[in-house]
Amino acid sequence: MGPKFQRDVKVFAYKTPQAQSYVRQIRSMLPMQDGSVATTASPGTDDPVHNADAVKAFAHHLGGDMTGICKVPTYAWCSHRGDGTVIEPDHSNAIVVLVDQGFETMEGASGDDWVSGAQSMRAYMRGGQIAGILADHLRSLGWSARSHANADSDVLHIPLVLHADLGELSRIGELVLDPFVGPRFKSVAVTTDMRLTPDRLIDFGLQDFCSQCTKCARECPCAAIPFGDKIMFNGAEIYPADVLPAGDAIGVPVELERKEAIERGRRADTNDRRSRSIRSGQVRDHVAPRPVPSTVTLPAAFSSVSTNRIVLSDTPGTARRMSAIVNCAGACNST
Repeated sequence: MGPKFQRDVKVFAYKTPQAQSYVRQIRSMLPMQDGSVATTASPGTDDPVHNADAVKAFAHHLGGDMTGICKVPTYAWCSHRGDGTVIEPDHSNAIVVLVDQGFETMEGASGDDWVSGAQSMRAYMRGGQIAGILADHLRSLGWSARSHANADSDVLHIPLVLHADLGELSRIGELVLDPFVGPRFKSVAVTTDMRLTPDRLIDFGLQDFCSQCTKCARECPCAAIPFGDKIMFNGAEIYPADVLPAGDAIGVPVELERKEAIERGRRADTNDRRSRSIRSGQVRDHVAPRPVPSTVTLPAAFSSVSTNRIVLSDTPGTARRMSAIVNCAGACNST
């Protein structure tokens, strides 16, 4: 690392004592990321659909919140390890597991406190344990497998999370947004040569939503999130984050546009709060109550809704079920 990053790394997510304790645990699991493979494949492990279902069930049993499977694209492999060793891609499939960082604590975190850093490292530690056990189990069945945690990974996680049907790219930048936990997760991956049926790419309407909502750009304290449209970068269509250098000639109009957008957003938020203000259970006399629809229209990716579970039937094999509280009143009032 250069001198700037060497100075800044001390304020990274593991700056607190509790987070540092997690880091020591994470590093202690690195020797178990790879290992010897059984000489023969176990009977009954040739069906890719059955394998995919069994792997997801096992990941859930180990504590993973969401699991997806994908083919590993060539560009997702790193070229070298930290010691300079050339990485030879030897696995075609990837199992991607997401670990929720926890709504309650992240809702109360400022991003510059011990809670957010500790939750981040806790999720990384838990993910490393889940992936290590899963990879070791696959090797015991006669299939080559390696886990990839935050401390040591041969693959880029964001492309894998995207291809594993776990979310879409958003305005926030090079970050996958999951339809159930948003960006509040940490990912871990297991690459393997076991035959697995990959999941299909998900589309829950985020691209259209991000093209109209600029709340994250308005609220970003360092103006790293853009207000404009997506661009083509490295063959992918993404929102460019933090691309304007300080003192750039076009920085002035862009900053004026940012200030105007922030002011428009504040006025819109204020007007919306006024239109829905309720005190002591009574709507103000001068405020027209907002009509609440009796039903909520969900994106097409959601095939059916029960009281507490949404089913994604788009996934091959057994439909992948994710627990999600469907609060109709909240959904209606937030639209």
